Amino acid sequence: MPIDRNATTLGKRVPSDQPPVEFRTAVAQRLEQARNALDPRDPITPRHLGALSTFLDSLGDYGPKVTDPRTYSLYLLANFYGGESIQLTPTQNELLARLGVDPIAAPSPDVTLSELVSVGIEDVLDKARGDLGAAKRERNEALDRAVASGHLSEELAQLRSRLQVRDEEIGKVQGELEVEQRNVAYLREAGRSGSPEKPRRIKLDGEEGIYYTDTPEGRMYEYRVRLPDGSRPWIRTGLELDDCIAQRLEAKEAAAALSAEVPA
Repeated sequence: MPIDRNATTLGKRVPSDQPPVEFRTAVAQRLEQARNALDPRDPITPRHLGALSTFLDSLGDYGPKVTDPRTYSLYLLANFYGGESIQLTPTQNELLARLGVDPIAAPSPDVTLSELVSVGIEDVLDKARGDLGAAKRERNEALDRAVASGHLSEELAQLRSRLQVRDEEIGKVQGELEVEQRNVAYLREAGRSGSPEKPRRIKLDGEEGIYYTDTPEGRMYEYRVRLPDGSRPWIRTGLELDDCIAQRLEAKEAAAALSAEVPA
């Protein structure tokens, strides 16, 4: 049977040519920002700009193909993340900012596209978990108000209705994103070439916000903490897990203190 590169098994595709064009535009804007911000004397600058340019060129004039399942995934991510058009998520921006920084090798554009979808899914899942946490806090606050006002049954009924709708929405998002994540993982494996890849960051089970990367030097630990400005930078601490846990706790407490000082 001949292979049709424009065919898909599920037949899912973006509704128009606009989403892939929007994605290409977002990447082009990142390249322009890098050209304006980076010091041309820095040896990293030509590697980074070259890798970004190579990835942008691989997208052609109109972005990734509308028949590519990853294009459909990017379209879904934009909708789940709250935008009507494709915009890069925080971790997608971070990935592009690190592209080509490794002096050994840069990933192929095909791998980069798959990784952008993968980290976008992680960002959307983080947002969904945050929304769920906000709903739980809203529930607790409503219960406190209801107890104080003596209208527990009425407030509780209204709250249960809102939470049921919220839980259904989050459950649907998580279900669809998990399917897309499995699709991307398969695509990444299927498209893997013999070129070396960057070490993969893995979440450490049982420790909130702690990740590790297996390197030739050993297991390197990192953590993330949400800062008052909304950013979540990666902080690499070294090869000792206890140091990483302690530093994350200190950073989390410091961020909480700064947030408390910011006027509402």
